[in-house]
Amino acid sequence: MARLRSCSSREGGFFPKTARTLSNFEWEGHGFQPCRTRLELSGFQPLRCAVKPTRVISPSGTYFVTFSTFQRRSLFVVESYGRLFLKTLYGYKRQGRFQLHAFVVMPEHLHLLLTPAIDITLERAMQFIKGGYSHAAGVETGRKAKIWQRGFTDHRIRNTRRL
Repeated sequence: MARLRSCSSREGGFFPKTARTLSNFEWEGHGFQPCRTRLELSGFQPLRCAVKPTRVISPSGTYFVTFSTFQRRSLFVVESYGRLFLKTLYGYKRQGRFQLHAFVVMPEHLHLLLTPAIDITLERAMQFIKGGYSHAAGVETGRKAKIWQRGFTDHRIRNTRRL
């Protein structure tokens, strides 16, 4: 039965040996290397950032959109935060960025029924709403904090029967 060796084993591991320099771990008196160091020494280059799923730009139309606060915190139970969100939402509506048909603000998430303007994608409209509120909240509270969960869920309304 074959035995699997961890990549930090001293016998050479899974990767070929290469000329190496002393790592911080060896300078500190440790006799081991983390797997990442071993991979880099063998010529492997890890991704520098997380890979995000891409999204095709949404076609024009009316959308039912749902999005949540960061870690589903009950942000909108505080009246001033709710009022600030409404001010932001109605501000972009007045600017003509989108038509707002209906919305519901729950303590930790929101539902919107909106139609982005002709020259604005749904993704851009959501960037206005979420980014605009984050900026306004940061200015009002004087601190930066994550407010929104990444992304949103949308359903395109194809006919009035689905509305």
